[in-house]
Amino acid sequence: KSATDILQATLSVKSEKNVGSTFTCKIPVEVNLGAQDKKDQPPNNATWKKNITNILVIDDNPLCQKIAMEALIEENFTVHIASDGQEALALTNQQAFDLILVDIGLPDIDGFTLSNSIQHQSTHNQGTILIALTAHNPKSLHEELAGSSLHDLLTKPLSITDLANTLLKI
Repeated sequence: KSATDILQATLSVKSEKNVGSTFTCKIPVEVNLGAQDKKDQPPNNATWKKNITNILVIDDNPLCQKIAMEALIEENFTVHIASDGQEALALTNQQAFDLILVDIGLPDIDGFTLSNSIQHQSTHNQGTILIALTAHNPKSLHEELAGSSLHDLLTKPLSITDLANTLLKI
């Protein structure tokens, strides 16, 4: 079987003389932004939540924001979103958060530098738990993590089970 048959994909070509060609491949996928998978269930007891109620998610990717927000709201957290470092610094200077999840690949500032700024300059969040979010290989980032204000690192998309296990370690 061809790859298009296996993936149930369709291919089309649109071509205009002296203009160019457009090739389109449509692959049907199912995206579940609702309830977390059964494998992504946090521990049964609430001790992993550590009295955390108010969470700031700093991520420039709207899909990652939505996934994180829906997962956290399902666990009864209050969630705030910042799309870049400047917005995050403004929010952290306005109010206290119990937990801040920081994308380390923001367009205007890296998450390591942003976390250090929040820990050292924010009037409300100097003792806040900061956890990095990354779409990259986390093993390559542990050296940078050790020299930063970040408590730990999670891979994207956010998994409630991984977050719970990380919070239990902190």
